Amino acid sequence: MNPLTATINRLLTSVLVGAALLTFLGVGSAGAQVMLRVPDQSPGMPAYAWVARPFAWHTEQWAAIVFIRAPVCVPPGFNLLDLYDPPAPPFHPGAFACPLTVSGFEVWDKGPGIAEPRQAVNHGIAVPVWFVPWPVFQAAIADDVLTKSELESLAPLKGVATTYHEVAHPISTQHLTIIASGFLSDGRSFQYEITAPEYGKVAHVKITIR
Repeated sequence: MNPLTATINRLLTSVLVGAALLTFLGVGSAGAQVMLRVPDQSPGMPAYAWVARPFAWHTEQWAAIVFIRAPVCVPPGFNLLDLYDPPAPPFHPGAFACPLTVSGFEVWDKGPGIAEPRQAVNHGIAVPVWFVPWPVFQAAIADDVLTKSELESLAPLKGVATTYHEVAHPISTQHLTIIASGFLSDGRSFQYEITAPEYGKVAHVKITIR
């Protein structure tokens, strides 16, 4: 068993055990945690891609941008470094206007609308992942602004993750784990792994393009 498969298996095991435990505890009952399916019962996180300040999803060679919503509907003027694009009634739906490229579930302490979910677990079989040489990307975000058109101008290597697993803890530590593999538009394959104790920091990051 290769290291990527072993890591994915461990991740899936922890997810299944956690889901079973929530069911045993009585998910949805008064005072218990609530589990919502994404996107069936929840619109997901109000963000288009894993891009934020300070940007930490990179190696010395590559920066990786995972689109958790369809790249085609990212608003032209939106600064991706802001990460969140929440709705602003009555006319701005924010990121919720874009379809998700992932699905999964969220665990809430008391239900949506109060703070953020304790845990969000997502997966996908066609998740857009773009790669830009880190020195080029670093120069582009030096002004603290990154729009989708600017990102496109950097001639990113565009790929699709056919295997994608993500576990995030938005509150408390903001811990994030992503394991992805797939293919670039030129036929090459890629692997992407990241473990971040906080959104702006990384404990482990690996980007391999073959």
